[in-house]
Amino acid sequence: MEEDILTALNALFSNHNQYVGDLYNPMYQSTIRAKGVEMVGGEVIVQLNGSLVRPKDSCESQRMRDQVWYTISQFTSTRPIVYLNNALLGDLLVVTNK
Repeated sequence: MEEDILTALNALFSNHNQYVGDLYNPMYQSTIRAKGVEMVGGEVIVQLNGSLVRPKDSCESQRMRDQVWYTISQFTSTRPIVYLNNALLGDLLVVTNK
């Protein structure tokens, strides 16, 4: 399962086209790689590294989050904990309205 998640995430992150068919790819400008996936005490811990182009609004933030979490959920029903450069990816995707 861990290797499957790693492979699927790296396939997701390797697509740098703005659109996949008619669908917008909000992560197309980011350069992220999945470096590790492991089960720890019943939790799936995912380690990513690279650079994230921050979302411009909450809609784009949700799309980015959904891409990553849905990709992982194909292989496990356990809610993952995802880190990018040792920071929680969910925290990095928060958009504050100014």
